[in-house]
Amino acid sequence: MVEELVVGEPCETSDHQIIRFDANIAVGNKSNTVKKHDYFKADYRVIREHADAFQWESLIDIYSVGSICEGQVVERLWDKLKSDLIFLKDTHVRFKRKNKNKCKWVTRKVTQCRIEKKKAWDNYAVSGKTDANYEVYKEKLRQSVAENRRAKLDFERKLADNIKQDAKSFYAYANNKGLSGNKIGPLQDEQGCLVEEAC
Repeated sequence: MVEELVVGEPCETSDHQIIRFDANIAVGNKSNTVKKHDYFKADYRVIREHADAFQWESLIDIYSVGSICEGQVVERLWDKLKSDLIFLKDTHVRFKRKNKNKCKWVTRKVTQCRIEKKKAWDNYAVSGKTDANYEVYKEKLRQSVAENRRAKLDFERKLADNIKQDAKSFYAYANNKGLSGNKIGPLQDEQGCLVEEAC
């Protein structure tokens, strides 16, 4: 089940090391993966122009003519409206791209420093672990840690500066950093009885 297990470079400044391996796992049908549309980046001006071309107001006159009962008219109108809306969505709204970076503050510079650090470690491990290559790795490690801190600090500063315009992003990031809420209690009074109400 687990193949190609490799012990890699240390994780940041810790003495723990990264372990990489290939796992043979049976994956279900790929068609089960759900793609989500990115409605925030859609061009609604173009969508409105194309929606006006459908002339939905005239549909009532078209479908109400003839010997069709009222229920069938409503059903046909809904089918037409739904198919047009789905067409607009599929035509003008893109799918969301998967974000490979779990941390929102990760930049290209951070990723580049991490890659260089891993290359330096691999070079050190393959070359017989010489002191010179280890010094190169330590320098790349210092650069990577410094860039991580700088990028995270810049990201948090931008969130704080932009809190009035975009409070949602700030509080989403802040709440994500919070510790899981542990309930306090049970509490006892001086006599050793459980306190259930506030004084």
